[in-house]
Amino acid sequence: MLFVELSSSNCAIFTEEEWDWSQEVLGEPASKSNSRRLVRIKGKTRVIKSEKALKYKKYFLEQINPPSDPIEGDVELGVVVWYATRRPDLDVSLIMDLLQDAAVIQNDRQIKIIRAYHQLDKENSRSLIAVRKLSETSTPRL
Repeated sequence: MLFVELSSSNCAIFTEEEWDWSQEVLGEPASKSNSRRLVRIKGKTRVIKSEKALKYKKYFLEQINPPSDPIEGDVELGVVVWYATRRPDLDVSLIMDLLQDAAVIQNDRQIKIIRAYHQLDKENSRSLIAVRKLSETSTPRL
């Protein structure tokens, strides 16, 4: 898989050899900040994920092909999300949680650098996701 240049204004070229794990996931991720709802369960109020977030989680976990062992240590996350419209905020926090659920990484606290890009594709919403181990001498690149 190759990540290609997005545009001249926010160009980012991610090549396969730079990453320890990468995959394309179909579907539009829900914004975690807008993906909670209050429900009453046995007389107690609970905060749970929205229907959109729950559906995306199921769809994500069905598609994901994790590495044989979860990636350990500090990592960098690269994500390009193609949304169907301009309306959604760029929010990769649900994807971060799901990388942990899918055993791509051990814990989303490992993510120390995030490179995320918002793109449009009305007919094919999807995300390209890549994870790279950081060495102790790694420095952020801007």
